[in-house]
Amino acid sequence: RLFRFAERPHHKAVKSEPHIISLIPRLALSKALNRNLTKQIGITFNVRGLWNKRLAVNLKRIEATRSLPEYDAEEEARSLGYYIEALCKQGDLREAEQYLPQLKQLAQSTRFSDQGIFRFQNVLAMYAVSRRDLDTAIHIFQSLLSLSAELGGQGYVLTRRWLATCLYHKGELSESRQLFRDSLYDAEEKGDQRSVNGNRIRLAAIALDCGNLEEAASLLEGCCLQAQRYKDRRRMSEIQPLLARLHTLRGDIPAARASLSEAIDLFERLGMRRELAEARTELARLDAPAEPAPEAE
Repeated sequence: RLFRFAERPHHKAVKSEPHIISLIPRLALSKALNRNLTKQIGITFNVRGLWNKRLAVNLKRIEATRSLPEYDAEEEARSLGYYIEALCKQGDLREAEQYLPQLKQLAQSTRFSDQGIFRFQNVLAMYAVSRRDLDTAIHIFQSLLSLSAELGGQGYVLTRRWLATCLYHKGELSESRQLFRDSLYDAEEKGDQRSVNGNRIRLAAIALDCGNLEEAASLLEGCCLQAQRYKDRRRMSEIQPLLARLHTLRGDIPAARASLSEAIDLFERLGMRRELAEARTELARLDAPAEPAPEAE
């Protein structure tokens, strides 16, 4: 039964939340079960936005990995990496930095597989993204392009999406747009709906930057429907600030306020400190009284 749960596709895994906590103590049964079951648990908590629970699961996984009958240092590094990434997503860099030396020590003392190398470098890149060290993150993601392409699967889709995200924040709209489109195409081919939605959300942001409001509105409408279908709070938290921008550009300030209020609620639930502060600042700006027009001389 546990292996059947661990092999469930994403859309089925997210329906199994009530049963998850009871399965956590069984992570130490075997390495294969630990990896597969934790993957599905992580998917469920990530989609539903239950990130505090996800952190607890990742800690349990680290403990379970160390007590497995067939101890594997690469598996411990994988567990540490997931925990560090979850901390970075919440902006808890101080806590993440406490675990990075352990991860780097494992990388230095262990001969990782290609997948292990990819996972290790990806954690370093995500940490750099969280620190807003975009140059370092871009360098790492670029170095992972060929490896992730060779490994196949979701990694190549995600590497290009995150590289595009970093380039977008550097103002490289043309290059980032093409990478988002390439990543989107592969995600559609693989049936990876969360990555499809993630890329479309970022293409909507570029459309807004370029003043293409109708294109942005069409993309965001589809993204909302997809996120609502899977109860994906993480994606909804990305969509709402963009909807607020769209409403503001159209002059619909009440709708913009409503979207920002929804974003604030989601960021609070997800524990995303930086995004929460940015949304509150933007809402305060909208709520501020307009400055009176200067009197004619």
